Formats: sequence, structure tokens, C-alpha cells
Amino acid sequence: MITKAHRDRVLEELDVEGNPRFVPPTTTGVPAAWAKVLSRSDARSAVLDVLWKPISRHMSRTIKQMRRCLQGVELVATDETPVSLIYYFTNEATKKPYYYRGFPPTEQLPPEAQQMPKDFLKIYSVHDGWVDDFGFMGPFASQDWHPLGSNPKKPSGQFLVVFNNGGGSELGFDLRTTPALCYTLTPGEPPTLNAKVCAEIDTWIAGQLEDMSPYTP
Repeated sequence: MITKAHRDRVLEELDVEGNPRFVPPTTTGVPAAWAKVLSRSDARSAVLDVLWKPISRHMSRTIKQMRRCLQGVELVATDETPVSLIYYFTNEATKKPYYYRGFPPTEQLPPEAQQMPKDFLKIYSVHDGWVDDFGFMGPFASQDWHPLGSNPKKPSGQFLVVFNNGGGSELGFDLRTTPALCYTLTPGEPPTLNAKVCAEIDTWIAGQLEDMSPYTP
């Protein structure tokens, strides 16, 4: 269940964006699909059954873990971000509140998306960015995709980072090829080619969620 500690954590973290507050599904700017599922009495399950359905095959481990440990969902608005969807969790070891934040999907991704695999881009039909409370773990919002290096003439300047695993490893695409090849970059190790991008992301996020407490009604 969602506790005061969960909500206090969100309000504290998002205070930097100005006037954070929880809002109902009827709020202007809430995507129609979100409003529909969040108006249901079983919104916690409906979000996974409906919103995540387009990527249920690609993110099956993550969804399975969320069915086990997701405490609830809630809409939040700030002066900087009109609306986003909070997914609440509780760390089993520390009992501390934790959350992921999903942003509304977009139909207009950056031009670089044309080189990326369709399976990966399906994630953005659910949320244009779904990151943890530190803003690290998870697929970045498309506006936060960024080159690894600042010099576009060097390979690092043509490598677009789209995901961070929260532990120092980054996942991104080499835009020098079409379609772009995906690699995982881990400090001190050679780049690892990812033939199955969503499987890598799914494994990372599901592994983190294993540390969360089971759902408490």
C-alpha cells in the first residue's frame, strides 16, 4: 500500500521542480489511457495489464516483479512537469520508500530513433522515460538521451546513451551504423554488444526490483 512515507519522499525529491502535488486522473493534461486505468478501483493491476501490455513480452521479468512488489501508483504534477506517474515500492532490507517515475508517452521521438530497434522504441509507447527516484536507473526520457562524448567527430560523440543501470554501466547506440548497434559500457571493461536490447534492460530492472518488499494490501 501507499504510505505517507512514500508520498513524503516524492514531494521532497520533486520540490526542486516547484510546487509538487498529487493530482486526480481528471486533471487536464493526463493522457486518456492513464486517466482510464487510474480511475479503476484496481489501478495498481490495471496499469500493468493495460499500459504495459504493448511491452509485456519484452519486459516480462520486470512486469512479473511489479505484480509482486508494486505498492501502488499515483499521479504527480510540478511546475516543471505537468504530469507524471509514480510507481511506489518499499526496499525490503531498509524498509525505505522507493519509486519509479514514468512520463507521458510521445509520438515524436528524436531523429536518432529511426536507427534504433522497434522493440526498444516500444518502451516509449508506455512512458517517454521511466526512471528511479535518483533519475538514473531506467530508460531515459528521449529529451535526456545524450552523446557519450562532446566531440561529434570521435566515436564517443556518435554513441548515444539511453539507459543507466544505476551501478555505473550505461547502455546506448552506436549511431555510425544503420541500424544502430547497441552496446553496454561498463567502466574498466570492453564494450559488450547487445543483440537483445530489451532483454538486457528487463534483466537489470527486474534484478533491482527483487530487493523490494511484496505488495501489502
